[in-house]
Amino acid sequence: MPACIPTIWPPARAIASWMVTETRRENGCIDYAFAEDLLEPGLIRVSELYRDEAALALHLGSPLMARFNAELGKLRVLGVKVVAYTAAGERVLMGG
Repeated sequence: MPACIPTIWPPARAIASWMVTETRRENGCIDYAFAEDLLEPGLIRVSELYRDEAALALHLGSPLMARFNAELGKLRVLGVKVVAYTAAGERVLMGG
């Protein structure tokens, strides 16, 4: 998860918004979102869901991802940690 100086997040919104919009158009992308942690200002959580590993691999190797990484490199990012989780399915815990 990218962590940045809290004052850097507002200008980074344009980059993040562009990335979300473009990634959601990719074949195999089911969901893609950025959110700032409510208790840790500057901690940005990224949630991604793809149809399968092949769709994720295409995204990770795409020119879109290369451009995003280049833009991210221009910001004062304090650290990045990316973790992939696997799940057997889903169930609704609340709401419809």
